[in-house]
Amino acid sequence: MSANIEDALKRAQKALAAGQFSEALDGFLRVLGKYPANQRAQRGVMLSRSALADQDFAINHPPRHRLDEIAAMINAGQFSQAVGASRQFLTKFPKAHGLYNLLGAACSSNGDEEEAKSAFEQAVLLKPDFMGARTNLGRTLMRLGEHRKFDILTSESLTIAPNDPQTPNLIAAHLIELRQFEAAMPHAQKAVHLKADFAEAHNHLGLCLRHDGRLDQAIASYRRAIDLNPRFLAAINNLGLALMASGNRAEAADAFRQCLALDAGAAMVHNNLGQLALQAHQPSDALAHFEMAGKLDPDYVDAEFNKFVAMCHADRMEMAFPFAECRFDQRRKVPVARAYGGEVPVWDGGSLAGKTIIVSAEQGLGDSLMFLRFIDRLTDMGGTVILIVQQPLVAITRANWPHLEVISASAAESSRNDIEADYHIPLMSLPLHLGADKGSLSASAAYLAVPESAQQEWSHRFGQTGRLRVGFAFKGNADHTNDSNRSIPHDIFISALPQGPEYHFLGIDLEARERDYIAAREDVLSHHEEIGDFCDTAAIVANMDMVICVDTSVAHLAGALGVPTFILLFHTPDWRWGLTGDTTFWYPSVTFIRQPEFGDWKSALARIPALPALRSD
Repeated sequence: MSANIEDALKRAQKALAAGQFSEALDGFLRVLGKYPANQRAQRGVMLSRSALADQDFAINHPPRHRLDEIAAMINAGQFSQAVGASRQFLTKFPKAHGLYNLLGAACSSNGDEEEAKSAFEQAVLLKPDFMGARTNLGRTLMRLGEHRKFDILTSESLTIAPNDPQTPNLIAAHLIELRQFEAAMPHAQKAVHLKADFAEAHNHLGLCLRHDGRLDQAIASYRRAIDLNPRFLAAINNLGLALMASGNRAEAADAFRQCLALDAGAAMVHNNLGQLALQAHQPSDALAHFEMAGKLDPDYVDAEFNKFVAMCHADRMEMAFPFAECRFDQRRKVPVARAYGGEVPVWDGGSLAGKTIIVSAEQGLGDSLMFLRFIDRLTDMGGTVILIVQQPLVAITRANWPHLEVISASAAESSRNDIEADYHIPLMSLPLHLGADKGSLSASAAYLAVPESAQQEWSHRFGQTGRLRVGFAFKGNADHTNDSNRSIPHDIFISALPQGPEYHFLGIDLEARERDYIAAREDVLSHHEEIGDFCDTAAIVANMDMVICVDTSVAHLAGALGVPTFILLFHTPDWRWGLTGDTTFWYPSVTFIRQPEFGDWKSALARIPALPALRSD
């Protein structure tokens, strides 16, 4: 940078310090004209404009009581009137940053986010350190999904006012909305540090802590937010969710009832009460709450899906499947991702004679293994099936259905519009369109077989032994929304396995401490480094005398292979397993070991049957 530019910056800075704000602004703007990226000049422009806005507030704005009248209109829900009044005054006061902020608030409340964005942008342009307008603009950009503009705005805000708590709180809110809770945590912590009585920031911190598994700390954060703002509906609702996640149903119910006292029409609270009723094994009550949530908010798609869960737990599965069709709806909190996104029409259950149908897997590997049982029904109807499955299932699916074209989900994504077919159907929609009832859902025998080559290879590796072989899995995919409940810590699980048999870990994902724990036991073996795909896993399972596992893909694989299997189930299990009973029509070879109470794995593990050391054969 030349000495002339450095001198110009110094002169502008000196004018700013002397209160000569117009002269300072002109000087910084001249520097920016030649060096648009100069950060000192950018900051100088913002500070100069902010100082001018403060200095000339009375000149540039209508009388204060007029601003208060517009704010009162907004608070009274008179949004159109507030928009009109703001625009009318702006014709006389075009530099009124406060008016632009009120206009933005009125437009946003009136559902016009683009107009709100323009108004907030103008307020920030006129007074760059107007942190209230910056926060409003940031929230508008969040709603519009303009993430890059949001990042630029908040970066500027941190430069202008590094100690203002609104900006880190806003960043935390944005990251939470994107479900990036780990990244949001330090911003929420900073906001709380800068402003200890910031209720919204305490609520955001609670959300981050809850998703990090620190329920006690999350509950404390929510309680702090509520102490600061006793009518903070979101924090009270979140407290109820955290209490429910910890198994404290009574206090959770109190929190949700408190929410309804504040807002009787809060659909999300009825949805949460429905979840709480499911946790208490009261599916009929749960269904009533989900139906109420849907009446209060017809767009509340998660409540619609939860009706499916409640009906399954109420043993009305044949009537439940229509409610599961909303699982892909983008309005859901966590919508299901489609494995196929082409333009082929969806099959409605009609004739398939002479037709080609794409069947695409979805959700987890266990879901795919469970619903592959319906593929032969389609071929029996005369259809030609193209099957899209997750990559780890490609080989075993091809081996079991050699007459089908089997494509990996990743390959299908890159060539989705090149696949020629008449229809498409998601795999888990097949029961609905095939006419689901318990008879059609059940598997009378094993429907999956191990490829001969894999079976022989692993049988050779195991060799001859007289000891009982037991496969096990203590955890599932960590990305599953309920994994913290369905999985069991490795040391608690393995230490509960009866002495005598030879145990084989059936997964591929082990942390260092888990590997060390397994290596310390002579009777526990792991093959995680040797497993290539589910053909290998299936061959290992087929060489076991039995399997003991949590609710994960291994459970479905063992059930589909017909291997005797004990599944340890969380107190409120997945929809497919029901709330009571030790057996399931899905897999005749499976026996359930259920938690007697929320979180009580100790009692469940104690019910693992005594196992002989030696094989009966």
